[in-house]
Amino acid sequence: MENIENLTRRRNFSLLFTACAFLLWQGGMAVVELTGGGGYANASGNIFVLAGSLMWIAAMLYFIRFQVLVKKARAGCVLDDEWARNTRLRAIAFGSFLTFVSIALAYVLLAFIDLPVRGVVHMIFVVAVTAPLFSYVAIEFRSNRNMDQG
Repeated sequence: MENIENLTRRRNFSLLFTACAFLLWQGGMAVVELTGGGGYANASGNIFVLAGSLMWIAAMLYFIRFQVLVKKARAGCVLDDEWARNTRLRAIAFGSFLTFVSIALAYVLLAFIDLPVRGVVHMIFVVAVTAPLFSYVAIEFRSNRNMDQG
């Protein structure tokens, strides 16, 4: 059982690490597209892109290592139980909600502020990918904390 709990913690870390790396990498690209030229924001965006892409590579290597550990422990079915599937569905539902909210917000903002549409769409894309990952980890963390307390 200890091995399964360790693999669950590693899965959550892998998801969190991947979401942060993607947020930095693609969020930085969106900032570069939104700023559209030189300046401090554009330079910061480029730094985020570089740091995020390096983190993305590290996250993928960590994920590959995690998959090897799961196969070695023959724990794939145990990690993909009813609880994990339910958590995944809740995370996708919340991520979809946040994506729709960001689309509505972008629609309103574009009516009043002249922003590059490509950068706005890129930000929606970043929300659509990272929101379910962050949601999954948050739901797991909250439920584990509740189980430890009660």
